[in-house]
Amino acid sequence: MPNEISWEIRERAEGLYIIDGLTYEQVAAATGVSATQLKRWGADGDWADRRREYRRELSDIRRGTVQLRAKLLRKVLDSTKPDPQDVYAFARIEQVAAQTAAR
Repeated sequence: MPNEISWEIRERAEGLYIIDGLTYEQVAAATGVSATQLKRWGADGDWADRRREYRRELSDIRRGTVQLRAKLLRKVLDSTKPDPQDVYAFARIEQVAAQTAAR
């Protein structure tokens, strides 16, 4: 009788495939689960569709963040007396963006 694989490992494998974008072979190397078993789990759980959806949503978030940064910058620059909270918000978002880009 084959060894049962824990839910923790299965969830980790799912995250590595969907969120981290690893291949089944890379996930197999990271988890010790065979690529064949991972493909079965992937088919049962629609991992490929969920990965595409995750990538689309991540792209939407990035696009929205850029648009927010641009709107805040325009609002601050176009104002004769900028709201300090808008200036702080823009500066903070830029700081976070710089930290993210540095990773």
